[in-house]
Amino acid sequence: MAREEHRRITRDHGGPSANKTLRDFRAAYNFALKVVDDPDALPVNPVAAVTFNKERSSNRVIMPEDLPDWWAKVQALPNPLRRDMHTLGLLSGLRPGTLVSLRRDWVRTADRAISIPRMKSGRSFDLPLSGRMVEVVERILVTGAVLFPKSEWLFPTRSSKTGEVIATQVWKEKALPSDTGHILRHTYRTVAQREGIDRVNARLLLDHTVPGIDGVYIHERALFDTLLAEQERMTAAIFALLEPEQ
Repeated sequence: MAREEHRRITRDHGGPSANKTLRDFRAAYNFALKVVDDPDALPVNPVAAVTFNKERSSNRVIMPEDLPDWWAKVQALPNPLRRDMHTLGLLSGLRPGTLVSLRRDWVRTADRAISIPRMKSGRSFDLPLSGRMVEVVERILVTGAVLFPKSEWLFPTRSSKTGEVIATQVWKEKALPSDTGHILRHTYRTVAQREGIDRVNARLLLDHTVPGIDGVYIHERALFDTLLAEQERMTAAIFALLEPEQ
């Protein structure tokens, strides 16, 4: 039955959806096996009989030689907020879900930071802003105030269902069908490696967990000045790829 259900979901909704559904079911069943009073009351996990679909890795980047073309397409987008949203996404390496949910009152341009109270990691995070990132964020604040007065979001939009102003939910673009969103985070990390950014600092800039003993003793708030300098290097390196003729 598990095999047949996996095949049905694969046929109707695609391989990744089928894999995720059966993995979730497997986890729930394993939990039931742990807590059931009578260990013989349940048979072995039926998902053991399922052969999962192969999935392509999402670990893609925009190659350096393709960044000028990407930049030209972003600049051609008619919506100024979306242009700057993708620009900030590349310059920050933020997860797309975090990027679109940024609030105006988290922005502290005088301190060159966006203070995000809770990240995917569960921690708070002060995103360092290079000089050019500050310019982008200030432009976003002005544009948002004109287009969506009193909105609390950095990237507001209007709901097609209710008409109310909400945080942007979509980061894909028809002009760039697979070159926005998480790929910008991978591209940021790749540029950091090309630029020779310290590996620990690169992880801290992306709010990645620092492995080993360093993760216990290193505190990113005490390193904010260092991370700000590294962010300046990153922005310069990215714009050197975006605008090589300059």
